[in-house]
Amino acid sequence: MILGLTGAIGSGKSAVLDVFHRRNWKTVDADKLCHDAYLHASDELLDALKKSFGSDCVNPDRSVDRKKIAERVFGNREKLDELTALIIPEFENEFEKFVTYCRSNEINAICEVPLLFEKGYQDKFDAVIAIWTPDDLRHERLKKMRNMDDDDIRKRESQQLSPEKKIELADFCVVNDSTLEEVEKQVTEIIGSLNLK
Repeated sequence: MILGLTGAIGSGKSAVLDVFHRRNWKTVDADKLCHDAYLHASDELLDALKKSFGSDCVNPDRSVDRKKIAERVFGNREKLDELTALIIPEFENEFEKFVTYCRSNEINAICEVPLLFEKGYQDKFDAVIAIWTPDDLRHERLKKMRNMDDDDIRKRESQQLSPEKKIELADFCVVNDSTLEEVEKQVTEIIGSLNLK
């Protein structure tokens, strides 16, 4: 079984992934798949990144400076769409490799994709879990743990569906507004409700 995991920025997706990992599920997140896509980037992709985001976003060793690209993308819808068009084929290739490996080896897996519904990936999964966390708690976490200010948070959130819409579209919901033990309990209930081999 392959599950998708999504939620607003700062909702605690990594905590949910960790619970699945401790239950012997194979876990991966979109950042890792994007990193792999950049790592295995073709010459054509590297040239397109340089052209769109500046030659300094690709290092002499062919590694991509993701931080520089992120700085030039966030808050700029046009540039985000441009980056998405460039990286999506590479990302999807890495994702398909992951899914094929898991399905052919009958491995239960979960993949965290923040923009899962926004990019129409829901049909790639057997089921989708959305995490909901109150906005004030999410914002507090983002300010403390990622050093983000209100403007940074607003820019990121403007590129995502609302947390409520994600819950509406998902098959399962995890409410992350108290303790990790409570998150673990909800994940355990979800796993128990799945038709696993």
